[in-house]
Amino acid sequence: MRLRLREAEAQYRALFDDNPVRMWSFDHARGAIIAVNAATERLFGYAPGELGGKQLDCLVPEADRANMAGPHGWAARWRSGAVIT
Repeated sequence: MRLRLREAEAQYRALFDDNPVRMWSFDHARGAIIAVNAATERLFGYAPGELGGKQLDCLVPEADRANMAGPHGWAARWRSGAVIT
């Protein structure tokens, strides 16, 4: 059982961490970032490990959070503070 759990964790890490597409998970209720992959850190200009635990508004302005799941797109915020749509 433990071996299968470790194998599943290794697969997850390979899919999430090494994915060239930006990926992150967050707690929507608290607005907190749980995890991001290296592609997200590079794209938004953050150092490895810098985003974990920060508030989601450092990546997505609060006004655009409702649009994240929809088809209309949303604005993103770079580390510099610049917002793009």
